Amino acid sequence: MYKEIEIGDSVYPVKFGINAVRLFCDKFGITLAELNTENLTLTQALYLCYCGLKDGHRKSKKEFKFTIDDVADLMDEDDKLVDKMMEVFIDQMTNKNKKKVLTKAKAKV
Repeated sequence: MYKEIEIGDSVYPVKFGINAVRLFCDKFGITLAELNTENLTLTQALYLCYCGLKDGHRKSKKEFKFTIDDVADLMDEDDKLVDKMMEVFIDQMTNKNKKKVLTKAKAKV
């Protein structure tokens, strides 16, 4: 499931699932275990937003034409963009982890 966020006068679909995380990890040559969203460089923060937007567009079946530079322009337009995206990231990744833990717990019963 994707979430729509408002940036300026437009609304964009965002999704941080396995595919978005895969794109991010592959870009920076890190493993899932090495993913740390608390110490991102500006480029990493931009690219994480890019991955969430890209996967959100894929899931909503909307055309995705953004470049990393376009995401930087969106940040210029909305200085809270990274905060908005990180809220979605944390929410979506936390929900996935909850589901995995519940599934493992049920399997043990």
